[in-house]
Amino acid sequence: MTLLFCDMSGSTAMGERLDAESVRDMMQLYFRTMRTIIERHGGTVEKFVGDAVMAVFGVPQSHEDDAVRAVRAAHEMQLRAGELSADLMARYGSGIGVRIGVNTGEGVVGDPATQHTFVTGDAVNVAARLEQRAKPGEILIGSLTERLARRHITSEAVEPLALKGKANRVAAFRLTSLRQIGAAPAEVRGMVGRTTELAFLVDEFRSVVQHGSCRLVTVAGEPGAGKSRLVQQFATHVAGTANVLWGRCLAYGQGITFWPLGEIVRAAASISADDARSDSLEKLRAVVAPGEAIAELVAAAVGIVEGQATSAEINWAVRRFFEALTRREGPVVAVVDDLQWAEPALLDLLESLAERVEAPLLLMCVSRPELSQSRPDWPISLSLGALDAQSVEDLVAELLPGDVSAEIRAKVLHAAGGNPLFIEELCASAIVADAGADKAEPRRDTDAWNVPTVDALIGARLDRLAESQRSVIERAAVEGEVFHQGAVVELSPVSQQAEVPAVLDELKQADLLLGADPSLPQEVALRFRHLLIRDVAYRQSSKKERADLHARFAAWLIDVAQDRIGEYEEIVGFHLEQSLQFRRELGIDGDRERALALAAAQRLASAGRRALARSDAAAAANLLGRARALMSDLDRGLPSLLLDLGMAHFAIGSLTQAGEEFNSAAEAAERLGNPSTRARALVESQYVLMAIDPTARPDDLISLGSDAVAVLTSEGDHRALARTKFLVSQMHSHWGHFSAAAEWLEAAVRHAQQAGDRAQEAELLPWTAMCIARGPTPSSVGIRRLEALRERAESTSGLRLAAGGAKAMLALLYARRGQFEQARTMYRGSLAILEEYGLALLAAANAEGRGEVELLAGNPVAAERELRRGFDQLQRMGETGYLSTVAARLAAALEAQGRDEEAAVFVQASQATAGADDLASQTLWRQAQAIILARTGNAGAGRQLATEAVALADQSDSPDTQADARMALAQVERTGGRKAEARASAKSALTLYLQKGSTGSAAAAEAFLGDIS
Repeated sequence: MTLLFCDMSGSTAMGERLDAESVRDMMQLYFRTMRTIIERHGGTVEKFVGDAVMAVFGVPQSHEDDAVRAVRAAHEMQLRAGELSADLMARYGSGIGVRIGVNTGEGVVGDPATQHTFVTGDAVNVAARLEQRAKPGEILIGSLTERLARRHITSEAVEPLALKGKANRVAAFRLTSLRQIGAAPAEVRGMVGRTTELAFLVDEFRSVVQHGSCRLVTVAGEPGAGKSRLVQQFATHVAGTANVLWGRCLAYGQGITFWPLGEIVRAAASISADDARSDSLEKLRAVVAPGEAIAELVAAAVGIVEGQATSAEINWAVRRFFEALTRREGPVVAVVDDLQWAEPALLDLLESLAERVEAPLLLMCVSRPELSQSRPDWPISLSLGALDAQSVEDLVAELLPGDVSAEIRAKVLHAAGGNPLFIEELCASAIVADAGADKAEPRRDTDAWNVPTVDALIGARLDRLAESQRSVIERAAVEGEVFHQGAVVELSPVSQQAEVPAVLDELKQADLLLGADPSLPQEVALRFRHLLIRDVAYRQSSKKERADLHARFAAWLIDVAQDRIGEYEEIVGFHLEQSLQFRRELGIDGDRERALALAAAQRLASAGRRALARSDAAAAANLLGRARALMSDLDRGLPSLLLDLGMAHFAIGSLTQAGEEFNSAAEAAERLGNPSTRARALVESQYVLMAIDPTARPDDLISLGSDAVAVLTSEGDHRALARTKFLVSQMHSHWGHFSAAAEWLEAAVRHAQQAGDRAQEAELLPWTAMCIARGPTPSSVGIRRLEALRERAESTSGLRLAAGGAKAMLALLYARRGQFEQARTMYRGSLAILEEYGLALLAAANAEGRGEVELLAGNPVAAERELRRGFDQLQRMGETGYLSTVAARLAAALEAQGRDEEAAVFVQASQATAGADDLASQTLWRQAQAIILARTGNAGAGRQLATEAVALADQSDSPDTQADARMALAQVERTGGRKAEARASAKSALTLYLQKGSTGSAAAAEAFLGDIS
């Protein structure tokens, strides 16, 4: 406890000059003023004796900062006494002064109801002696009080005092001033230990700068291990040479994917929470090169503006943003804290940046060990364990003042372990427990070293806070580790709202809170010094209270965010969801709870659909799944929600789950009378069935799709029409009916354009290009159409990826016409776009087209190089759909070099991985195997396979595919000595090539015929 004694000087002289009533009024005003000040700072007035005041802080309720409270009260009492003195001097020609003594230590507490002395003990006597030795206008404080309040005051030591009843002189300090609330402490403690780890981080940064490249470094450790302090120390070390940007993942459940990226981007572009969206976008544009859609895509990803973007576009735009930022400002360190809560899409983005950014960028991730449970393959660069014994001793020596008793110091060292946060909390509690150098045994109720966990230790510390402080910190914890002052005000009782800012300042002075950057306009933000403090504070309120606070916070956030609510819907949904969960755990479930569930579901569903639009399928599945759990079977929005949930599961490869959701959507739509959603769900369900059931029939999907188109057309739902017609086109493509597929695709593109759905249009255009190139469209017409498509895609924001597909198909058409240099230019351009966007799978699959071009050019060595690289990449990825076609083309390239044994290996690989409805692969591997068999003396078997290939090719409407199969049969016939049959097949192929306009392939067929002749 801390004792305060205050005595008035000059009252005797004033009593001689004034009448008794004036003296009584003056003394009543004085006592009333002093009591008000003491109680406002959390103290209790024990008694007034004559013109002296005795007060105690820490009884009956102890607080972590009782010493600070007492010193602040003393300072205010001194100031107010000065004001009273000036008033009395003006009125009566005589003033007063006060002298004050403050001391901290142990005392014996009595029962005030018995009329006995409330507090007694040595600490009380020392406080009284300090007051007696103080001069008028002076405040003397004891040594323990000075230690406990050191961060909040300035003082100067006085000569040690010889006090009555004390054998030795007593150290004392004269209070000179208070530090301003919110100001940084005079001394900021540096890091103890971790020198090897810090050196490692510095070396990583130097390597980044030296090579102008990007590195990904992850620091992992248990809570309180010192991860944040290590990174902060590193940031201080490189502050002069790098732009250090900070972002953190939120613990609001899953679904808030790019929140840390948003914090980093806003800091990099100096975007404040008060900036309008248009101003924010202009600031982003100022960072990147003009003429590209980088700023728009990044802004859409982090919620600054509304918009759609695929994951590939987001990864590309963020990479270009960081490259532009480093060109403008030099090396950048981007810190992503609490990575254990990151969504898969964010982790994929970080990996993509590390692999592809060509600029001095250090991605510094901070995580708890739980990350390794969700992502076992994630590389951990540093694992922080316990501090070594010497570092523990050094830290304790720094945190505990020198006059803390040796026994307490030994107990702290014994209990501390190696967790820095635990050590800090132990030392803070030990200082409070220590009653002074002459007290060997601390109070039992503050035996911090007997507390088994840091959570319990923090809980004990929070229990010592004043009621107003506990109320405020518990409400702050509802928002999260970072919170806004306005939210705490809103969540506090009306009678206490005006006090919230001051209480938050007190909590900052108690080292529980720190300042932070706000994410909402016109708000003040703070953060808990450590996430564990937030967690403990959150758990101290009841479930009933938390249920109410979460719902009120959601309402406040909706009101404050206004037109920016799209950025915060995940958060609003989470808080409504939490409120409902607590209510249900308490057995409360009525109309209010059903309304709350629907409101939460709507927010989560809206956020999930935005995640789906940006290709963040994992987050979408989570958000939409949580929304589904909150909806009843009678909610009108259920069918469309289930449909979107199925789309999310399909996108992440959970095909069985996707099919179940689509079926449920169809059933719910029929039950609730929603024919358009039912029609769409049936089409999607059949499409899934095509992927998992070999017996599923494409014509069933085409029939369902036609029915759905009729319904959707009547409703004018262009986005749904685009998707449905795309799925129908896929079935025609399975059969090789490229002309029909192209018609459906072109219609789908028009619907996507009418819907303003740029992301869907970008997905559809490459398929359209493929159907134009592979189908019966004359090559001259196809080239004109694809060149126009390419130009539009390259010049339109959000369509640049589609230019890659157009270039790949143009490469094929040019090669078929014998224009090989144009073909190579196109396929290199296509590959560059795919690699630029980090689409490794499509880049590897693109090898099939590049190999075909080189085979047509008569360069099988170059074809082998391209195809082998693609095959190896696909094999490492475990992909088989594209691999079967690439393997068949690679077999053809090896055959062309006379390496039949090697070619046979890849024929087998293609045969083993090709799907039954994969027309291209099934045709190509048969062609390659037929030629191998014929050359090894088994012409009959070769002829059989080649004939099967022709029959398969004829199921399609692709002249080039049909002609290629006939040329393979012609080669087999020639090898077997059947020249007439070979000539007939080659002539048929020539006709088909000319029909398509593939003049280069036609010339090769004519050369073949000339050789036979």
